[in-house]
Amino acid sequence: MNIDDKIRALDAAATRPDVRQRAAADRLLEEIVSAPPKRRQPLRERPRAGLTMRVGVVVALGACAAVAMLVLPQQGSAKVPAIATWTATTEPVTPNELDITRDACRATLAEFDLEIPKSPTTVLSERRGDLIGLTLWGADPETALTCLVELPPGASRVVAATGGAELGDSAAPASPPGSMVGGVVWYLDLAGGKASIASGAVGPDVTAVTVRFGDTAVQATVADGRYAAWWPTSDLRLFSSPHPFGQTTFDLTLTDGTTKTGVQPLSPEEAEEWSSQTGE
Repeated sequence: MNIDDKIRALDAAATRPDVRQRAAADRLLEEIVSAPPKRRQPLRERPRAGLTMRVGVVVALGACAAVAMLVLPQQGSAKVPAIATWTATTEPVTPNELDITRDACRATLAEFDLEIPKSPTTVLSERRGDLIGLTLWGADPETALTCLVELPPGASRVVAATGGAELGDSAAPASPPGSMVGGVVWYLDLAGGKASIASGAVGPDVTAVTVRFGDTAVQATVADGRYAAWWPTSDLRLFSSPHPFGQTTFDLTLTDGTTKTGVQPLSPEEAEEWSSQTGE
């Protein structure tokens, strides 16, 4: 007996499976390949400093989305993309629009098996053209949900929605007076264009936030120590290294009437260090 024969003798398995073993193996293989893949919750990483960029994907909401997008062109012109209706100033969001937008945001994020807070403590919403930006904070100030919903003025059905969530210690904590904490900038891909939506925390004495990039100035929505704003984006490098904000700067208006220009947001770590030192 040579070495090959000795090695084969150690193998307890038969050289060829019998008919019954082959049938069992075939059934097992069929079960494996036909099982649906497990869904995974998107990975999140803690922001290192300033604004953190995330990427979202547009999600259509059921059959109503398809119906809402079937708009016949008038006088031979194509439907104007929602992103093209953006305005630098905001318009108020009605209570009914807020309810519709909030439901759409929850439905969109539910696709990722995220735990959606049912009673958010802070809600910032702003309409710019046909799109409404929405940011929800739960009882935990470090949990933020951000969505961009296409809902034309007067419409009762959502065309499309996109968004993302920051859970646990990823969203912006409370901010020291006279400053801001750069939470998250979502880079969202919409039908007809791309957009960025930013949210974070501001100091208790901050009454207004202006986002500046290039020749454009965007007045953010500010309430309850938080801010949010969204705008069309054509160049993702605006938020690339080495400068965390690229060409984007922030102006803060304070309760005493003064304005701080070119403000650089604090990192979440810096805000947490301030909170631990002051107890606030």
